[in-house]
Amino acid sequence: MSEKDGSGKTLFVKALYEFKGEKEGDMPMMPGDYIRVIARNESLHSWWRGRNLESDVEGDFPANFVEILSDKQASMIKKKKRDSTIRKIEDLGSVTTGASEDSDAAARYRYIRCLAKGNFASVYIAKYKRRIIDGTDVKETMYQEVCIKKIAVNTLGELNMALQEAMVLAKASQSGGVCRYVDSFIESKHCVAESNLSDLAPPTFFCIVTKYYPEGTLQDMINQRQVKKRGGFSELEVASLIYDIATALKGIHELDIIHRDLKPKNIFLTRSRGIRIGDFGVAKMLLSQNLTGTFVGTNGYIAPEIRNMQPYGLKCDMWSLGVIMLQLLTLSSSSTAAELQKLSKRVSAYTMKLLLNLLSPKPSQRPSCHRVEKFILAHYPIRLDERLNRVMRTIGTDSNGCITVNMLCRSISLL
Repeated sequence: MSEKDGSGKTLFVKALYEFKGEKEGDMPMMPGDYIRVIARNESLHSWWRGRNLESDVEGDFPANFVEILSDKQASMIKKKKRDSTIRKIEDLGSVTTGASEDSDAAARYRYIRCLAKGNFASVYIAKYKRRIIDGTDVKETMYQEVCIKKIAVNTLGELNMALQEAMVLAKASQSGGVCRYVDSFIESKHCVAESNLSDLAPPTFFCIVTKYYPEGTLQDMINQRQVKKRGGFSELEVASLIYDIATALKGIHELDIIHRDLKPKNIFLTRSRGIRIGDFGVAKMLLSQNLTGTFVGTNGYIAPEIRNMQPYGLKCDMWSLGVIMLQLLTLSSSSTAAELQKLSKRVSAYTMKLLLNLLSPKPSQRPSCHRVEKFILAHYPIRLDERLNRVMRTIGTDSNGCITVNMLCRSISLL
């Protein structure tokens, strides 16, 4: 036995004695005691790896002690991650069970219908139940329609990915151009909140609740144009929409968040025909980094640097904005050089300049959201009074033909 092995064994035996509070003598030990001794002494971690501890300590260890210890350490790490995940979930919303009639989630939401269904997630419209206390009586009233995205989670890794989406959305909601985050919770039919997440019996879902926008998406607007064969949007319409999207995207970028999946299907319309950016399933918080490298996105909207597996930053969203602008002008997300040449004869030089700058292969040559805003305001007749008129038409007037203060206050949610 080497000197290193001997010193390691001596340290281990000493730790055993200290653990039992004894200085010498035989010590009958249980497997759990050995595990706790080594787990609490980092200096012993490298010593036990790959060794036959059973023979080293003359039979004090069970034959499968190394396997037991490895499993125990893995379990401890898993429990630590689980506890951290639960704390994050509790910060966002609630951990609850969907089967229990008195559970928080079941009490708050009533599902109405399914909007979309995929392999890993489904989207539902639900009504949010708000409890109103009137004196000693509790009256329940249906409050507002919400959108619930139910993400299937079978592992702790999948749960953390869903949790990341909720955390990014909650942070992005600080800006005014993002779908409003409402709540998040775990829903499972065979578990309780305190149970180990790895033991949740399927089906288990992580649910993200946002405000519901019944007016549809920008993709719906494009589809309507295609059905009616009206051709692309006018330059002024495109400029107004791109301005609104750039303004919303600027608020996200100021929080160091990359959306990474910007497309018409993820841009929702408000009653005042404003826009809200949603679906942060692959969004990324940069934290202290300037670039990231994960390959994500939707074909047709992915920036060249992502396709080429190169590091990328906020400017990848500007490429997607350029593709959206092209789609609004031509009703197609892709165009050949000949088609772009034909488009340049139909639209102004300013429109082509903005489009080509956004679609520059080099990220450094693409404008920021702020520069897009300034460019549009400088070259297109977009006036503040037109925006106000759009909101006023939505608000309406009272019986005397006047706009009251209360009506104006309610319009804030439309902006």
